[in-house]
Amino acid sequence: MANSLNMELHDKVVVISKKFLKPAFHAFESRLFHVKAGFGASSFTMGTALQGTFLKDNEDTRLEGFMVERLATVEEIERVKGLRNGKKEA
Repeated sequence: MANSLNMELHDKVVVISKKFLKPAFHAFESRLFHVKAGFGASSFTMGTALQGTFLKDNEDTRLEGFMVERLATVEEIERVKGLRNGKKEA
């Protein structure tokens, strides 16, 4: 299994599990990750690498497929994009 969801993750936004992040990054908005590539993005490959960017700050990085907790919802994605663009939460 290439990722913990055992599904295709290319071009999807996922939530990274807190247990793999430093406490400074446990806030929900810091955990949304846009998967762009990597062997871990496919359910049928042997690799686990995920390449992509964090939605909060557009930081490019490499993570592992087993770090994925779940898919992000459209509402969660829009909320984090709004925070990134300077909009305040209601």
